[in-house]
Amino acid sequence: MTTKREYLVGLGLAKEGRGKFSNAAKEALVKASAEGIVFSDAEKPAPVKRDKPTNSVKKEGTGIIADIVYTYPEDEWVAVEKVSKKKRGMREVCNTCRVSLVAHGCLTPTIVATDGSGSVAVTIEKR
Repeated sequence: MTTKREYLVGLGLAKEGRGKFSNAAKEALVKASAEGIVFSDAEKPAPVKRDKPTNSVKKEGTGIIADIVYTYPEDEWVAVEKVSKKKRGMREVCNTCRVSLVAHGCLTPTIVATDGSGSVAVTIEKR
């Protein structure tokens, strides 16, 4: 069996190597296929896609920003560094659970230090 390109090169309708086939070359391929010629690079049927079983149940309201419950609203709570007692904003991101301090739920929140030295432990306190 030959490839489509080899067949068309033999007819003088294509060049060796790469490139698009002309309309005349495409028509010649259709005619050859109708005559029963099978090419080695003929399109193979697409693989059958099987549905993967899902073990998780989609919870209602997940992924919608309006559904986030703010555990610590920033007008009622403040983050305080444990060592220096410096007050920090509640919009900081907790390095432990990777969630904003207003919605985080871990027991040991840490945030990035202002001097760039790493993480600083904070406590969440009422204003």
